[in-house]
Amino acid sequence: MGQLNLTNSNMSHLFSEKTVICYEINEDILYSVIKDLTYKEYKSFKSDFILEAVNKLLVTDTNEAKQKFWERLINGFKERYGFSPPISDNPDAIRKRYQRNS
Repeated sequence: MGQLNLTNSNMSHLFSEKTVICYEINEDILYSVIKDLTYKEYKSFKSDFILEAVNKLLVTDTNEAKQKFWERLINGFKERYGFSPPISDNPDAIRKRYQRNS
């Protein structure tokens, strides 16, 4: 077997330049947006955030990964700010919470 001669001139055609656009979430601003939302506003914002921001700006393999991304943000807010996501005041939701806690 002959020796393979790898040089810059014969290797450069194997690679192409790739530009990667990277986005950062300003979590302080995100928190200030969601902290005082009602339950319906919060659910709507979460849906829009996942649909718009996560689908278009964050590459994930599955819907579960998109949900997990949101959960990690919210868990960070819980730890950092003592955030509690709003809860539904629907009578059925209240009854279910009561049953779970009994």
